[in-house]
Amino acid sequence: MRLTIKLKLVLGFGLVIALAAVSSGLGVSNLGQLHDAMAGVVDGPAERQKQILQMQVAFVTMVRAEKSMILATDAETIRRYDGEILGGRDRLQRLMSDYRNLATEDGRRRIDQFAADLSRFIASQDRVRDAVRAGVNDGQAAELSRQGRSLVDSANNQLDDLVRINEQLMDTAVDGTNQDYLRARTVLLSLLAVSVAIALGISIWIALSVSRGLGKALGLAQAVAQGDLDHRVAGAANDEIGDVVAALDRMVLNLRDTVQVAEQISLGDLSVQAKVLSDKDTLGHALTAMLTNLRATAGVADRIAQGDLTVQPKRLSDKDTLGMALETMVEKLREVVADANAAAENVAAGSQELSASSEQLSQGAT
Repeated sequence: MRLTIKLKLVLGFGLVIALAAVSSGLGVSNLGQLHDAMAGVVDGPAERQKQILQMQVAFVTMVRAEKSMILATDAETIRRYDGEILGGRDRLQRLMSDYRNLATEDGRRRIDQFAADLSRFIASQDRVRDAVRAGVNDGQAAELSRQGRSLVDSANNQLDDLVRINEQLMDTAVDGTNQDYLRARTVLLSLLAVSVAIALGISIWIALSVSRGLGKALGLAQAVAQGDLDHRVAGAANDEIGDVVAALDRMVLNLRDTVQVAEQISLGDLSVQAKVLSDKDTLGHALTAMLTNLRATAGVADRIAQGDLTVQPKRLSDKDTLGMALETMVEKLREVVADANAAAENVAAGSQELSASSEQLSQGAT
């Protein structure tokens, strides 16, 4: 599998995003659990505790109204406190019914015990109410009230036990909620630490792979810039940076081939062929054109060497030093040949005159 830089980035960020999504999901889930736990505390032990405290208030109101009824001096006040007693009973019965709907099994058992004590207390309290309404003296009514004191203490103890039990349940629920919070915090912090570690690891991995690949490519480019075509890069990564290094390697190989052609030309071998890599290969086209021109120039020089001065060298440009030198050489050779021909003709003419003179002398002697 080709592990490109793009794929590395996608995998890295994808993993970090997945961990972030998991962290968010766990956070939302834990928040929901904490909300449910707190709602359970509020709707369970806290609500039961509130109802127990309200039952205590209603019960104390009944007991206090009874004391006030005993101390009342007129019928109107007696009726008012008697009404408070009956109202407190109704309220207490409603609270007990509501509590049973929320109570645990132990709570129902204890509220039933309280209801039994309450029934006995109400019976005792009714005797006090009847005595007060019948007009008995305060001492007799107070004595009847003291007889029911043990029932009041028992009922209060039952309510105190319910308060204590619900406090324990609330403490247990709060401890459970705290444990859930600590556990959720630990999980989220762990996921955060893992996410940060993975993100750092991926970033360092990608940075090192890119920097190493670029370092190799830079080293190769600097070597080529200094004329070193023997520099090679091994172990390049299979990614975009590796593609750059591979392209530079191919460039170096092509330059080597070009240098070999140039070395053959420098040794005088014009039979070599320059390789054109593409239509945009400027160096290849230039080398091919140079070979063609050198071959043409060599051909002209060869004809001159064979004595053919009719050739006409053509310079390629005003800066074609070799072409201009060849033109000058041909012109000079033509002048030398012309001078030599003229000298030969003069020598031939002198020879003819000398021969004629010799013939005349020869005839005069005879």
